[in-house]
Amino acid sequence: MAGQTIIQKIFESHSPAGTDVTQGNIIWLDLDIRSARDFAGANVVKNYRAHYGDAPVADKAKTCFTFDLVVPPSNIPYANNQQICRIWAREQ
Repeated sequence: MAGQTIIQKIFESHSPAGTDVTQGNIIWLDLDIRSARDFAGANVVKNYRAHYGDAPVADKAKTCFTFDLVVPPSNIPYANNQQICRIWAREQ
């Protein structure tokens, strides 16, 4: 292959040694941080539970929720979603 793109180089630096980071391949990445914000955070929790059940997150120190768009919550749906995130984070 002729050189790598900057994205391929970044992905390779965050992948297990020997990972073939080329177009079309599915790879695993070690992320610097996983985060979700405000309203979408509840969907992150829902999908995590659907796929992983009660299994704890791989690295708690790299997982966070930020409530930076609506603090304090301006309506019941935002309040409920933020509460779902808080409860799930405590369970971890």
